Amino acid sequence: MLTRTFEAMSNREVNCVYDKTCCQRLFKTTPDQFDPLSEVANPFLLLRDSYSSYPSFEEFLYCSLDFQMVLMYTLWWFFFDMVTDNPMLSVFLTYLIERTLRFIRSTLGEMNLSRKTMIDSRFLN
Repeated sequence: MLTRTFEAMSNREVNCVYDKTCCQRLFKTTPDQFDPLSEVANPFLLLRDSYSSYPSFEEFLYCSLDFQMVLMYTLWWFFFDMVTDNPMLSVFLTYLIERTLRFIRSTLGEMNLSRKTMIDSRFLN
């Protein structure tokens, strides 16, 4: 393994910097040159991805957990829309569920913070 690595290093091409294609960025995959089982694998490669310093849309806007909550609210809206056949009523009922869950989440979060930091809960209000 080590001998093959050094042989590949001595025979390597000058440019070992690869760019990600659009499909590789979309599906979050690596180029074929990174596959250790492939015959074109080179142990020392650099991958240039100009978009890697920016988070994906879900991670930026919804902070990953909130993205799942938005999906849940969307499913609630579809459910209420199918049951009531009234989109505005569905929006209102989904809004009530969202406010209820937000209240429960903030209350439980305050209780957890108060308990773990040993701070009186009146101090957080």
